[in-house]
Amino acid sequence: MIGNLFVYGSLKDAVRIRSALPKAFVLRKNVRIFGYEMYEYERYPILLPKWGSSVWGEIHLLPDSDWEVLDAYEETHLGVYERIFDETYSFYLYIAGANAKIKTSALLPEGLWPSDEFG
Repeated sequence: MIGNLFVYGSLKDAVRIRSALPKAFVLRKNVRIFGYEMYEYERYPILLPKWGSSVWGEIHLLPDSDWEVLDAYEETHLGVYERIFDETYSFYLYIAGANAKIKTSALLPEGLWPSDEFG
């Protein structure tokens, strides 16, 4: 399945994304999407659906070979993250899985990960 992925937070780091997903291709940077909010979860960003909120990220094109690798990297098998398809935007993204215990005090209200220079 070749598809688009919304990338946010630490995966926007060029070195990190290239080491994990060498065939990924950045389609668009500085993308703001609505309907999600960002939290810090064990030193990493994580999203939850939330009407009226927004987050910043990038759109990447991923080949078939990268999806399984990324699912393992995001620990979907442990229920930390869950990959979903957002029909409004026509891309995949990772949100908090069933086993992610998120503290409301860890909300990042601007939808930006601290290392982001611009959204």
